[in-house]
Amino acid sequence: MIMTAASSLVAMMRIAALLPALSFAGPADLAAQAPSQTYERRDECIEAGRLTAAQCDFAYRNARAEFEEKAPRYASRALCERSHKRCGAQVSSTGGWDSFGRGGATYVPRFTGIRVTGEGTASRALPVVEGATKIAFTGRSITILEDKIGGRRGVIGQASSIGRGGRGHDPQESGPYVKRGDRDDTVRVPMEQKRIGSDVAPGLYVDPDGVEWYKPARRH
Repeated sequence: MIMTAASSLVAMMRIAALLPALSFAGPADLAAQAPSQTYERRDECIEAGRLTAAQCDFAYRNARAEFEEKAPRYASRALCERSHKRCGAQVSSTGGWDSFGRGGATYVPRFTGIRVTGEGTASRALPVVEGATKIAFTGRSITILEDKIGGRRGVIGQASSIGRGGRGHDPQESGPYVKRGDRDDTVRVPMEQKRIGSDVAPGLYVDPDGVEWYKPARRH
C-alpha cells in the first residue's frame, strides 16, 4: 500500500511539473510535441493511407505556402549554407529574370517535404527543410486550403538592409512573392547543368557549383 501511494504521488508530481510548460507553449511548440508523420512527396502521403488524397494535397500546398512566407532568405549561398545543409536560388519578382542573371538571387533552405502533426481536425502541416537550424513554422490546417502568402521575410546579409538601419535584416519584413505554381519540387528530376542566368528555355537547372535554380516562362 505504501509503495502504491508513493508511486501515485510521484506520477502526480510529474504531471504538475509539466503543466506550466504546456500552459505557455506556443503553436510551434505544441506542433513539435505532437505525434507526427513525415512525407517527402504528395504521392507518398496518399500511399501511406493515413490521410485522404484531398488532405494530402491540402497539406502539401499549405506547407509550401508556409515555407514561402516564413523560410529565411539569404543574400548569398555561402551565408545560407552556414545555417542549412543545402540551399537553392530564388528570383525576386521586383528585379525580374534579368536581375537574377546579374546576381539578383536570394537563397533559401531546400524544401524537402512535409510533416503532419496531430489527429483529426486538429492536424497541421509544416514544411521540412534541409539542415538542423530550427525555423519558427506554426503549421496550417490539412482540412482546408490555406495557401495564401502574407509576405516574405527580409533578406539576411543584404548590403542595402545593413546600410539603412545598422542591422543585417528585418526578419518580419514583407516582400514580393515568387509564384512557383503547384509544381511538386520534392520529386527528383534529372537537371541539365547550366550557369545561373544562362540563356536557356524555361525549366529547372543546376549550376556547376551544385545550386539548383528555376527559370520561369516569360510573361508578355
